[in-house]
Amino acid sequence: MEIVLDDELLALLLLNSLPDSWETLVVSLSNFAPNGKLTFDMIKDSLLNEEIRRNGSNKDISSS
Repeated sequence: MEIVLDDELLALLLLNSLPDSWETLVVSLSNFAPNGKLTFDMIKDSLLNEEIRRNGSNKDISSS
């Protein structure tokens, strides 16, 4: 069975699958989506950037 999901639906599914610790990013992305539309690529890029930011913050704390 082949199911094709809309790009915006994929983005929303990805956002809804995140743990509570990501809530601030989820709300920010949802509120500031261009034309009220989220895209999978936009969400993916934002998640990767946030993960890099969080990992960088953890390294700064552990090296102090």
